[in-house]
Amino acid sequence: MAVIFCDSNILYADIDSDRYDVIRAIARTEHRVCIPAVVRDELVARKVIAYRAAQTALSAAAAKFAKGAPWIQVPPLSPALDESAAQEYWKGVYADVFEIVPTPAGAADAALEREAYCDKPAKPDENAEGGARDVAIRLTVVDFLHRDPRDEVYFVSANRKDFGDGTSFAPMLERDLSHHRHRFTLSASLESAIEAVTKPVEAPDEGTAFVDPLVSDETSVKVAGAAVHDRRFRDGWSAVDLDHPGGTRYPRVFARERAGTPVTLLIDVTNGTAHRIGEDTWHIATARWALAGLAAHDPASDPGAPTVTMTGAVWRTRMLIGTVPGEAPGVLKSEAIEDPGHGDGPCNDTLKQAATLWRESHSSGEVLLRARVEQQLRRQRLHAFIDTLPGRATAPNGDIPPFTTDTALDAATTVVRWLSPRINAQLNADLTADEED
Repeated sequence: MAVIFCDSNILYADIDSDRYDVIRAIARTEHRVCIPAVVRDELVARKVIAYRAAQTALSAAAAKFAKGAPWIQVPPLSPALDESAAQEYWKGVYADVFEIVPTPAGAADAALEREAYCDKPAKPDENAEGGARDVAIRLTVVDFLHRDPRDEVYFVSANRKDFGDGTSFAPMLERDLSHHRHRFTLSASLESAIEAVTKPVEAPDEGTAFVDPLVSDETSVKVAGAAVHDRRFRDGWSAVDLDHPGGTRYPRVFARERAGTPVTLLIDVTNGTAHRIGEDTWHIATARWALAGLAAHDPASDPGAPTVTMTGAVWRTRMLIGTVPGEAPGVLKSEAIEDPGHGDGPCNDTLKQAATLWRESHSSGEVLLRARVEQQLRRQRLHAFIDTLPGRATAPNGDIPPFTTDTALDAATTVVRWLSPRINAQLNADLTADEED
């Protein structure tokens, strides 16, 4: 089995490139593709810094527009800077692609010490600064090599100056590798490491190798489940309102809450490739899916009053299709949520079919599903309102409403917070009774 470790300098610009689809395919086999936690943190930091700069640029552009067109009332374009959310998002992105290997105990202190002594890959000049992170990366890979004495380890880094050219290493690294040196390979490019464990093969006919496996019911269920948990749909997504067609296209909405699992149907397949990994051949292709189901969204006429309608979205993915009989294809990468376009296109035709299938499978429960989602929205708005109340008091858990507080404002706030869970409990009880009826 091969284990590929990647340095940050080869991952800066290519996280969404096609070769990462191959990495995802490799990770689903017996081989492993890893990055040290230090590398993950470097990559995330670059994304957060770029987000910070984009936020500043957006605020400046909004202010400039407001100054140049004072007669136009434009809502704030720049959401509040949330670096914690950005960090969590990008950590999730890299965790979806790579296995994250934690920094071993003591490696951070050892890295700082080696930096002070100018031991490569730290900077070799006492007047220079830095290099401790490179040392921590190397120590993470070496520790893995010693703990797992069976696997071939490939370390991919473009930093040949500090890590070496792959044929000889600095004395400290030679000592670290010890008798495991024969299982360690330093590669200057990701392609060379990928070539060591894969072989490109000619892509077969798209109809039989790509389309046929993707139109199965099992694949549709698998893709629907992936969509429910995909981060692109987590905080709302661009969709169309299939209940209210308007002209040549359905009105666009911003959906926020889904009622159950959507129905998914394949729209088309493009960009198919094939790769041999070990004894198996894997096909990778871009697939567009029509997703339809009940969801809450903000209508354009009243953004503050969400409504629940049949909504549709077009989801573009990269799919991994194995050749093992009975194994359903899986989603390698979520690429984008696309605009379905005008009403006479293939996207909208497939969305209509998906909506029809959803209604056929929920013929007796659609009304209750709408009611449940609307109830959840009411609860969310109630909680959001309570959180804005200025009182400091927290509500106790007892059955008797609290009335003894410092001020009248605190008293009112505390009573509202005490009532909130009880109102929710009654709403749930009413809805449960409706379902039983």
